[in-house]
Amino acid sequence: MLRVKLGMLEEVPFEWYAVDPFRFSREKVLFDHQREALESAVKGLYCFYGLYGGSKREFFEGVYGGVLPEVFPVENKRAIELYYSAGFEVSREGVYTHQIINRMSFWMATGSGKTLVIVKLIELLNNLISLGLIPQKDILFLTHRDDLIGQFKRHVEEFNEGRMPNEKLELYELKDYERVKTNLYNPTGIPVFYYRADLFDTEQSERRIDFRNYLNDGNWYLILDEAHKGDWEESVRQAIFNILCKNGFRFDFSATFTEEIDFITCAYEFNLAEFVRQGYGKHIYVSKENLRSFHIDFSPEEKRRTVLKILVLLTGLIKTRELLRNTVPYHKPLLLVLVRSVNTKDSDMEIFFRELARIANGWVREEDLQRAKDELIQELEKANFQFESVRLSREFLDLLREITFEDVLES
Repeated sequence: MLRVKLGMLEEVPFEWYAVDPFRFSREKVLFDHQREALESAVKGLYCFYGLYGGSKREFFEGVYGGVLPEVFPVENKRAIELYYSAGFEVSREGVYTHQIINRMSFWMATGSGKTLVIVKLIELLNNLISLGLIPQKDILFLTHRDDLIGQFKRHVEEFNEGRMPNEKLELYELKDYERVKTNLYNPTGIPVFYYRADLFDTEQSERRIDFRNYLNDGNWYLILDEAHKGDWEESVRQAIFNILCKNGFRFDFSATFTEEIDFITCAYEFNLAEFVRQGYGKHIYVSKENLRSFHIDFSPEEKRRTVLKILVLLTGLIKTRELLRNTVPYHKPLLLVLVRSVNTKDSDMEIFFRELARIANGWVREEDLQRAKDELIQELEKANFQFESVRLSREFLDLLREITFEDVLES
């Protein structure tokens, strides 16, 4: 919904507001889709602060009236209590939606460079603040794993290389907020606070923090990376996030949104389907094989043939990789087996390994291997890929036809 509204705006020149809008660092130039995400962010902020003067009610009625319900449902009573104590208007069913509408989401596939966009967004927010186009507020980055915080720090370090001190992003753990704000650290660049999203709570402990100690009167530009979960427990945390940016703005980044509000407030969409269609991702094919129980639904012959088909396909992929290794560097193909039962009598996992043992011991007839190859090739000849109209190459199908039992054992 928000994307449609932003698409109707006259051109809002991203280049005016970004320092070096085409470049991330000395070594990296932004891809078109990364620049488009940032342009959408500028348009979204212009829409909220420029067209609607920062009024959440007017923004809600002008953009989402009749699309989102008047009351956003919240089942968790503790979350409703948090909203109420923070001065939000609530009902028995939830919180009035216009109060949490100061947000936009960015639906971007894994591998599309979300973190680069986030770092450039922080630079962009600082520039817009300096130009007086959006209000002065502190910036807080939250994500749900330590390795993602580490990745964010590495991208900031790369971004900072060669920049003037006042252009650099200075990262501070949120627990240092008071010391930074009282000038103990005296930042010379752009101060950015960060923390683990899943460690926000309503009480303080060694690692968990009471969000009320860092409320900042709700004046945060809050950037969330994969912190959008919406189950019963997480609804309390979502309430905390909305309270933190009550008088600011919320930016959600994810490859896997599930909540309706995230789809409706999506400012930029570059999900897996678009990622693949534009040539960045792998071609994805889902076999038409039924996901049935190995233990119950398969005859012994079907079990053996299914495992053989899997191994023939893996062998074909490994052989293709060897043929291409001098021209196209590619990782060695990996087989990942998901089973329904593990520690029961004749579990799926036990049956699978039993069939692997039979094959490894050479208990396979030539006609079994041939039938497995024929069935596999027949399916792949008609394979319909997800998101795009492509076909497997004839060369790959011919390679599968030539695979021998010795090839399978070797691979």
